[in-house]
Amino acid sequence: MFKNLQLKKIRNITLAGLAGAALVYSFQVTAITLNAAEARGFVKNISEMETQISQLELTYFELLNDLSLDEVQNNGKNVEYAKINEIKTVAYNF
Repeated sequence: MFKNLQLKKIRNITLAGLAGAALVYSFQVTAITLNAAEARGFVKNISEMETQISQLELTYFELLNDLSLDEVQNNGKNVEYAKINEIKTVAYNF
């Protein structure tokens, strides 16, 4: 009888451990799923921001290209120029 009581305790502890492990496993699977969904959202936001940055860079270089020598001379003093790849000229106002 004492042996049966010990076996029941061992069985109950084993079942409780399995139930606890299953519960922890389900929480971990849920957490991983939520983190994966959140990461997809971050990737989408990063892609959108990269697109916006590219558009701003394009606008900047278009404005820079439209900058004429007359505008620079009228609005600035001590203007020096730097050539970038022999195509674009950048005016620095010191």
